[in-house]
Amino acid sequence: MGIAYLLILIAYIGVTVGIYKIIKRFTQKVWIKRLVIAFFILLPTYDIIITQALLFYYCNFTEKEKVYQTVENPQSVYIETDGTYSSYLNYPKQYVLDNFVYELQVKNKDGSISDFSLMDGIVHEKKNSFIHADYLIKIESKKMPFLLRHFIDSKQKITISALKDNKVLGEAIRYISQYPNIVPKSLQSPTIFDSCGTLLDFEKKVFKFNKIGKNNGNK
Repeated sequence: MGIAYLLILIAYIGVTVGIYKIIKRFTQKVWIKRLVIAFFILLPTYDIIITQALLFYYCNFTEKEKVYQTVENPQSVYIETDGTYSSYLNYPKQYVLDNFVYELQVKNKDGSISDFSLMDGIVHEKKNSFIHADYLIKIESKKMPFLLRHFIDSKQKITISALKDNKVLGEAIRYISQYPNIVPKSLQSPTIFDSCGTLLDFEKKVFKFNKIGKNNGNK
């Protein structure tokens, strides 16, 4: 696969040089020749430029993060997604260790609930559990309009609330952008880029994890 992309790159450079020489025969205007060079340099990366421009607009001039209330050292958190990308589904044990939360509950793609609890410095997993956490992080995704989807796949609405009374503690919007065309599919990871800051960045504005006051696995 790598050799195929190398051959495509060589062919592209060859075509670029050939067209530049043809243009050079018909005109000696410097600005035209520079325009041709700029066009072929920017063509493979045009989607990156458009994506970054769109993200700059959406991240700075549309929906903002809203934090209504903070929580010190939450003991248990439940993550519910609509089946789209979430790093919690990929690294739940690491999340527990990094944030010193006693228990993380995750809704799996098949609808079942898994528990990841910290006990004596070790994360234990329990499958087919039921929801009993104190706080909920809900992630809902919506596809972007068709014409924008080539650059930004979707936007995620993130809502953090208390399960006992459904009180909303914070809300945020994240945009999920596609891999640039120039990146071969063989080098792309299963996930795609989240923009306007990560989900964990926002979550830590609501949940104040304190390593000094961690529970060390004792609830």
